[in-house]
Amino acid sequence: MAQVETLTALIDFYGLKKEGKVTASENIPTLIGNKNKVEGVLPILSHLKTKSENILGTSNLEKALVRQWVQFQFGCLDLSDKKDTDLQFRKLNENLSNKSFLAGESLTAADVLLFHGIHGVYSEMAFQEKDKFIHLSRWFRNVQQDKKLRRGKSLVAFSRSKLY
Repeated sequence: MAQVETLTALIDFYGLKKEGKVTASENIPTLIGNKNKVEGVLPILSHLKTKSENILGTSNLEKALVRQWVQFQFGCLDLSDKKDTDLQFRKLNENLSNKSFLAGESLTAADVLLFHGIHGVYSEMAFQEKDKFIHLSRWFRNVQQDKKLRRGKSLVAFSRSKLY
């Protein structure tokens, strides 16, 4: 399940493995550990926020934006449908046109989760397809430079010059 994988990547990135392990219980991601059982993506993120203060952002606006982008990823982003994926990538691209990160001036849970959520699709895209989403590609190229965040995933190549 994609939610379990992305949440596990987030926990690893922020060094919160001691908080427990994410599993799927009836298709709902569940964090189990230390006598706690937390179900659902947003409740898990809220629980993790108590252990790592900046995981959801620093200001109230950033926290709201992180929640918005997490809901977008797990509620709207359907990577199995090419047409829908293009539409959602256009929305992401538009949002990133004047920002370096999804929800503010620094990396948050929204960026980590989205990176792991779209890595598979983005790595299979041709240079021409990635160039359609210039701002999303810039964000992706920036975020993937962090080896700890990437967790062994391959670097995705981007064309620097238009050869087509």
